[in-house]
Amino acid sequence: MKNEDLFKHMSLIHDEYIEETESLNNKSLKERFSFRIAGTVAACICFVISIFLFSFYFNSTKNHTNDDTSRETSAIIETNKTNDDFVLKNGVLISYCGEDTDIIIPDEVTEITDESFRKSPVYTEITSIHLGRNVEKISKKSFVELTSLKKITVDEKNSNYISENGFLAKRDGSVCFGMVASHIDAIAFSNAIEKMKNDLNTFGETTEFVFGNAVIKIKFETYVDSFGSTTNCYAESASAYGHEIVFEEALRLIGNFLIYIYHADDTFVISRITGGICNNWFFREEGIYSHTENRSPSTQEETGLWYNESMYTFEYREDGKIGYKRTPLKYLTKHEGFQQIKYCVSLDEFGQEEGYVTFENGVIKYHPEKTYRVSEILDVQYYFDVWHEYMLSIGEEYYEIGNYPKVYSLEELLQYNSERYEAAE
Repeated sequence: MKNEDLFKHMSLIHDEYIEETESLNNKSLKERFSFRIAGTVAACICFVISIFLFSFYFNSTKNHTNDDTSRETSAIIETNKTNDDFVLKNGVLISYCGEDTDIIIPDEVTEITDESFRKSPVYTEITSIHLGRNVEKISKKSFVELTSLKKITVDEKNSNYISENGFLAKRDGSVCFGMVASHIDAIAFSNAIEKMKNDLNTFGETTEFVFGNAVIKIKFETYVDSFGSTTNCYAESASAYGHEIVFEEALRLIGNFLIYIYHADDTFVISRITGGICNNWFFREEGIYSHTENRSPSTQEETGLWYNESMYTFEYREDGKIGYKRTPLKYLTKHEGFQQIKYCVSLDEFGQEEGYVTFENGVIKYHPEKTYRVSEILDVQYYFDVWHEYMLSIGEEYYEIGNYPKVYSLEELLQYNSERYEAAE
């Protein structure tokens, strides 16, 4: 191979080495030999330099590619992460990692899952959540462990969910959520249902109400009479902690009832009381406990002392325990007027006991903490005065018609009752 050809193959920078070869033909053999040695050395140097430059170029290109890939990945991460508190992927809230207990869900979120809040260091302290306008799917177990959650509100432009009075409902009526820390009574429950039904034209006849890890299947029945249209709400079944009960007769949840639905410690409670009927179910890991009583008017004649039989009500307590109140039926017969003192024999008579319950080996244990005299739970003098004034206004003959004692003072009434009725214990 001629020198110029060798230089053509080995030169990667410029052509000055090729020009040098043209003068080599006029040199002497010695000069040519010397020059060839020098040329070879130069060629080797160029080869080494070329390798170095090629290596530098390759690494530079590779690093550049890696930088582009890194920037592209970073861009994806930034796309999937709204800020340091919310980690998103394709609209799904993968994790809320913040420490705020009042959370505003970004509009970028379209789905909330079972795991969305569990990585927050304060997930058990979260008290409120505001849903953005684009949330369209929420898992039934999304709020199970948010034991302090009391309120969920929804952006007014959200076409998928609506909130009312502590409840969150899907607009198609298929599912509703009750907050775990919201201890719901009959008024709040029925008002929320009625309000949501009025606002949701597609509210279904059957709905699942989710309370933490409990689910109550609700059905609605509407009937029309001369007074107009009325919609009643019934519970068909309830399940929690892996246990389910299907009610033989659906429980009416709207009307003149004391209804409480709540979580306390490790227990889910459904408590429903009206007149002399008491239904209570306690769902726990080990099973379902129940406390039921029937002291309705149809059964009162079966025992002469029905008025002193105790009725139990169960309510949530701030310490997380399930509180109970034991009250003689005669003070629960009607929450109005004279009926509540008709069988009272003394102002010092037993009026109420309160405490808390525990669950041991399938049995409900009652732990009394305090008792009250009747004068401490009822204004007996007030009830007597109102009743007596009314009786005088309609005529004394109504004493006999209503089978009421013809007395003119509270003292006379108590004396009369003490001779005929037993004192409550």
